[in-house]
Amino acid sequence: MSALTDVTALDGVTLVTMQDGENRFNLPFVTALEQILLTASNEGPPIVLTGAGKFFSNGLNLDWMGSAGADGSHAAMARLHRVLARLLALPGATLAALNGHAFGAGASSSGDDDLVPTALARGGELACKDGPTVGAIKQSLYRSKLAALAKD
Repeated sequence: MSALTDVTALDGVTLVTMQDGENRFNLPFVTALEQILLTASNEGPPIVLTGAGKFFSNGLNLDWMGSAGADGSHAAMARLHRVLARLLALPGATLAALNGHAFGAGASSSGDDDLVPTALARGGELACKDGPTVGAIKQSLYRSKLAALAKD
């Protein structure tokens, strides 16, 4: 869909691969993610969000935020909050396939998905975080508080 992301339909699943190095969130990056989620929410298939390389997402792009000025930074944060709200409100299942490092807002965005498989350090097996975890509790809270943002 953009140089920042790749979207692939695979066996009835929308695979979204963030491919901008450390996948740090700035206004262009979260705008690209928002457009993907808007399209995907209309289509309704399950969504898998992953990164390319060793980073799922390294969180906010603080260098960009510092150079964007107050208006640019506020716009990026408002859009990021809408993206996180959309992840929570999507009607279909969402899965964050953590391929690597996830820090700050990147780790938070992975907690907004329904399932989060992660590669274990040894053996290459996958573990899946589900059930009554911090992510599930956070989802419940966010869903109740941010539903209006997803409709904007």
